[in-house]
Amino acid sequence: MGWKPEHHEARMQREAANPELREKRLQQAKDSQERNKEARKQYMKDYYKANPGKYKLTQEDRDRRNAARREKYAQDKEWRESHKQSVKQWQEQNPEKRKSQRLKKTHGIELSDYKDMLAVQNNQCAICGYSDMKNPKLFPVVDHCHTRGRIRGLLCMNCNQGLGKFKDDPNLLMAAAAYLSRHG
Repeated sequence: MGWKPEHHEARMQREAANPELREKRLQQAKDSQERNKEARKQYMKDYYKANPGKYKLTQEDRDRRNAARREKYAQDKEWRESHKQSVKQWQEQNPEKRKSQRLKKTHGIELSDYKDMLAVQNNQCAICGYSDMKNPKLFPVVDHCHTRGRIRGLLCMNCNQGLGKFKDDPNLLMAAAAYLSRHG
């Protein structure tokens, strides 16, 4: 509704008489939003920064919202498939953001830290020197100590899984190296 009810009523009557007016108004609003998208985004970012507590959800609100979304996800197959598609599309369009989120959540590091580690290692696996980055699932992956959670370096998938198969035990790895030397 407009800022005054009588203006809103007058607009509704004009648009009822001529439906093209409504389409034109909606298209102009949509065009304006597209033109000013970045400026609006920046304005809201600055506003939220200046007013941090104003729109923050309480834990109860978040729990209620998440429960409703989980229920909808479980019951509405059409919505679930649509949601999966939109998430997949976002991930494909934003690979850097996706990688950054994953690194932050699983290892507690920023994307810039990850890139710095990769540069220190000359963009190659710290063990075997593999450096083909065409498939990010194969290289580079973050190697970390499972007991302390400390990041050790970046490895290719084969070296990382190899360490895991040997339970990250240097004695087992040396025994395997000795075995290979003996039986070459």
